[in-house]
Amino acid sequence: MNRRRILGLVGLIAAGLIAGPAVAPPALAETTGQDHYVSNRAGCSDDGPGTAPDRPWCGFAPVAAHDFQPGDQLLLERGASFAEGLVFDDSGSAEAPITIGAYGSGPRPKITNSATKIGMVLKDASHVRVRDLDIGSTTNGKATMTYGIQANYASLGHSDVIFEDLFLHDNRWLGLLVASSAVHTTTDTVLEGLVIRRVEGTRNAHTLATTSYTSPTDLPKPVVPGKAGENVFRNVVLDRLYLHDDNNNNPVPTPGMVDSGCPDGLALQKATNVVLMNSIFDNEASCRTTTGTAALYLGSVRQVLIANNLFVNTPNTENPDMVAIDHEARTSEVEIRGNYFGNNYGGGLEYLAIHGANDFHADGVVADNVFTGNGGGALIPYPAGGSVGQLGDDIPIAAAVTGNLHSEPHAFVEAKLGGDTSRFTIKDNVEIGDPGDLYHAGSGFADDQAWGQRRLTAGGWRALPFDEASQSYRAGESSIDRFTLTSGDALAVARTWTAPKAGVLNLRGLGIAVEGAARLAITLNGKPVAEGSVAADRSWTSTVEDLRVAAGDVIGFEARGGTVSWAPGIGYSAAARATDPAGSWTFSVNGDRQGWTSDDPAVVRRGKLEVAGAGATTELRSTSQLGIDVTDRGAVRISALNRTAATDGVIDFVTADGRKGRQEFVLNAAQPKGLTDAYTDYLVPMRDPHWRGKITKLTITLHNAVGPVSIDSIAFDRAPQHAWEFGAADGWTIDPDVSCPSVGTPARTQTPAVDNSEGTFTKHADIAWAKGRLQTFGVPDGNLSRLDLWAYQTGNPTGCLFLQVVRVDERNQIADRLFTGAVPASKISGTGDFVSVFPNLHGLDPNARYGVLITSPYQLPGAAAYGIGYNDQGLFPEGGEFYTVDAAGIMRGPEASGKRSLRFRTFSSTEVVEEPNEFVPVSVTDGTVRARTGYEPVLLSPSGLKIDAAKSRYVRIRMNNPEHRHAAHLLFSTADDPSFDQPKVGTPPGNEEGGRGVAIALLPGPDYVEYVIDMSHVPGWKGEIDQLMIQPLNRWNYRFSALHQNWTGGIDYVRVD
Repeated sequence: MNRRRILGLVGLIAAGLIAGPAVAPPALAETTGQDHYVSNRAGCSDDGPGTAPDRPWCGFAPVAAHDFQPGDQLLLERGASFAEGLVFDDSGSAEAPITIGAYGSGPRPKITNSATKIGMVLKDASHVRVRDLDIGSTTNGKATMTYGIQANYASLGHSDVIFEDLFLHDNRWLGLLVASSAVHTTTDTVLEGLVIRRVEGTRNAHTLATTSYTSPTDLPKPVVPGKAGENVFRNVVLDRLYLHDDNNNNPVPTPGMVDSGCPDGLALQKATNVVLMNSIFDNEASCRTTTGTAALYLGSVRQVLIANNLFVNTPNTENPDMVAIDHEARTSEVEIRGNYFGNNYGGGLEYLAIHGANDFHADGVVADNVFTGNGGGALIPYPAGGSVGQLGDDIPIAAAVTGNLHSEPHAFVEAKLGGDTSRFTIKDNVEIGDPGDLYHAGSGFADDQAWGQRRLTAGGWRALPFDEASQSYRAGESSIDRFTLTSGDALAVARTWTAPKAGVLNLRGLGIAVEGAARLAITLNGKPVAEGSVAADRSWTSTVEDLRVAAGDVIGFEARGGTVSWAPGIGYSAAARATDPAGSWTFSVNGDRQGWTSDDPAVVRRGKLEVAGAGATTELRSTSQLGIDVTDRGAVRISALNRTAATDGVIDFVTADGRKGRQEFVLNAAQPKGLTDAYTDYLVPMRDPHWRGKITKLTITLHNAVGPVSIDSIAFDRAPQHAWEFGAADGWTIDPDVSCPSVGTPARTQTPAVDNSEGTFTKHADIAWAKGRLQTFGVPDGNLSRLDLWAYQTGNPTGCLFLQVVRVDERNQIADRLFTGAVPASKISGTGDFVSVFPNLHGLDPNARYGVLITSPYQLPGAAAYGIGYNDQGLFPEGGEFYTVDAAGIMRGPEASGKRSLRFRTFSSTEVVEEPNEFVPVSVTDGTVRARTGYEPVLLSPSGLKIDAAKSRYVRIRMNNPEHRHAAHLLFSTADDPSFDQPKVGTPPGNEEGGRGVAIALLPGPDYVEYVIDMSHVPGWKGEIDQLMIQPLNRWNYRFSALHQNWTGGIDYVRVD
């Protein structure tokens, strides 16, 4: 990256950098032009020039008619509210910009509505500053306007536009859109110099976006960095943004998407030379969308520095992504440095390779950040993430992931859904075992008592008092806020951090001198441990490795001179002393191998035992005086990161009475797919009959482990609570294909109940993957034995027509799914006829409302579909017809003002019919479940497992993936609810209700891999677990593949511990 060019942009923000949130109108710069005033209070007049505060214009009509000159100001009175749009098409000059702002005292002037539903429109603006406005409003709980501000460009060659001190809220599409429709080449620039600072955005669909509606006329193929349209906007500064809770007034959970949903808080597109710093993204992208969600979206951008920001709490919206930063397409030289990523549901950041071969992500950098609590969720259908993810396999992606601190529930770096990190450089990152041992100045500002702020004068160091108004610590001209330090009239200022305990620290951060030069230092109890000098607009990477501290020691982050953006992170990577109980080794003290030895180089550092394997065998040997009683310890637990090709090993042991034994085990080899950088918890059941009494020595041997192996911990532990090694079927059964569920078994005698089959019906075919229909009805006698639906097909649809019997709530939404049957396409004609399913349901509530949900989850939208017959004449007033066309299958209607009904009929019977059982015992070969199945196989464990969820954290499945599928699914039922979760209708599918299942990102290929699923993050894993279900290939509605695909894989074992 051209660091000199990027950091040179930071000087543009210096004038507004040190202030906190605006609480009073800042003084406007001296101007040489004319001031014009607007206020709709008494005494205003649109007939005059509007040049006096006591004789302002009443509204915006005179603004549109007036030609503003360089240096002019258009000022709206504070406290006023305008229900009309402001259109502005004039420009200032470099020496005399035009300002649109506020005058008077009180709250910002508001723009709440307009005829076009756009608050303000700038047309081809140059040298214009917009500030101190409040734009947005709601009507009946929903946004009134679609856009707060549009800055539209239809030509090239514009420059220097500033948006500052704005509150943009409750806009149905965007708070601020900067957009180009200009015809341009790959080297043309539409707007040079865009500054957006001190802007708060909330409850919008997005708050901010830059985009171009046109592609370059000379776009090459293949497209390459610098020639992808990134020059539309150049030299962009985004500073002190506070974007939070952008949910389009549709808080989670919202079952269906409204308008554009909430795809992101900031969409940065078509831009080069960008700085984003000192900003907060909190609970962004917080409602559903038909695509994915991210706090920050990057597309067609180049030379971007994202530094010293907080990205936190991107929520579970039941969408793809759900990450803090999404590298969507065509990004290059994006540096992400010194940020804090916390509690982002889908992961910290991701690189996507899903847009075909004409795409790229090049020269990315992820360095010196703090990651914690990201990507732990894995509710079906979205697999868990981590700090950094690479998804898709359309293009190779290169990035450097270096020097970060992380403590994640699932993984640090992960490649899934076809991803590959073979071109990633991953080094010098430090895992912090306990997330409570991670600290960050920006995240902990004013909340974490470990942090302090002080300044140095001739009288020595003194604490800075907190100023509530500016949300900063300040005295005189010195200040420290969440992101920046300003020396002002002091000799120096410093953040301090007091160590709560003894241990070894690793420090990370990026200090940027944004105004004037500065000298920076990190001190321990006043003595420097690292120092750097930074000229204006330059940076210093503030890294300190393995710093030993005692409880009460004080780390100082000192700045002398100028204003510096610097929010460092601190992590305990090692303890001062070992506190492990007997039979457990966590290698928590640097240099202490806790008695373990190896013939290969082995060192303990940062809580890991690092072994450099160099031969056919790599041994780790404990002392010979362990004396561990294994009466209740039937396994050895090893947490390891294997960076070698080793796939197997043995554990040899010696007992107190001289007996010897051994146990073979398997582990996952290193590869650039899957958990690229994450520790795997291996539990090795010790089945050797000599494993009893007291064990005096362990020797762990890895075969062909040439390269580094990192051991996080070793421990004696309980054997798995349940384990199936598949010497036989062990009670497991399989249905080779559930993609077309049985229609059921007809009762011998049936009585007609509801008949809506006579009359004139119109044919209509639109039932496919995301589109379905619902016909409601009653069940007066509580029995539903048969349901007939008139149906037809067009275009040879793929897969079966699903008919589900559901209970409907008072909002006409699906409350319970009671029966699922499916009719094969071969049974449905092109001209149409009745098809039947046999639910055989009894004991239904005669006062409740039921329905038939009609879907086709395996038919992609297109020319083929299933159809129904409908009537809009009110033939069936006892029920209604509803439809779903969008995310999560929310039902809309009733259609035709409640008069529409489908052609159907129901029957009743009191006969109890035994339902067909499609499950058969699994086939076992050489200790492995093997099968050749249809599209959607299901494997079931025995029922009645009685697994205590509180005592069983992990489910381990060792399986292969010869079909190269992206995901498998593990589901479970409980004693309290013996049913399994059902997939939702719609796209993208939402999480399955009940939270009793996880999606597992699979590695491709025939080799067996152990997948260790941490169930502690699964909300439904509680109480007593009754039964497990594994779907190794496909699950209804998720991740399409050809319906003729078969599963030919195997499962080696399933263990629960």
